[in-house]
Amino acid sequence: MTNEESPEEVAGTKKLQHCEVDLDKGENEPSQLCWRDSIKQIIACCVANTLVIQPGINMSFSAVLLPQLKESGSNIVIDSTQASWIASVVAIVLPLGSLCVGPIMDRLGRKKTCILTTIPFLISWALHAFATNIWCIYTARIVAGFGGAEK
Repeated sequence: MTNEESPEEVAGTKKLQHCEVDLDKGENEPSQLCWRDSIKQIIACCVANTLVIQPGINMSFSAVLLPQLKESGSNIVIDSTQASWIASVVAIVLPLGSLCVGPIMDRLGRKKTCILTTIPFLISWALHAFATNIWCIYTARIVAGFGGAEK
């Protein structure tokens, strides 16, 4: 189709939601998808990719958490050894969680496993939010490490 021709002038094509359909092939599917046809897939991909962001947030969260815990007015007071454990426990647990998630993924499939791994993240963030002592924070970091293993 040239720039001068309208879609109605080209033999065997018609306009469908701003996309051309080739009627000569006998198909009702567009020969070329336009962005409106792909918007659901784009949204699904964006949502799925947010699952990959979560392990990065968990790994870097200690950079935000530790300065707050070291402040003099903090409800939970930590020393440098405890701070080191808070920062590293996610990286220690991550490989162990990866060994566990492989068989789960084989059994349930990737999509269901991705959905199920959001549960440990929710538990982890709830534990962080309501932590009253260092052991709650350790537990939250361990659960976050297992949850991040699938990604």
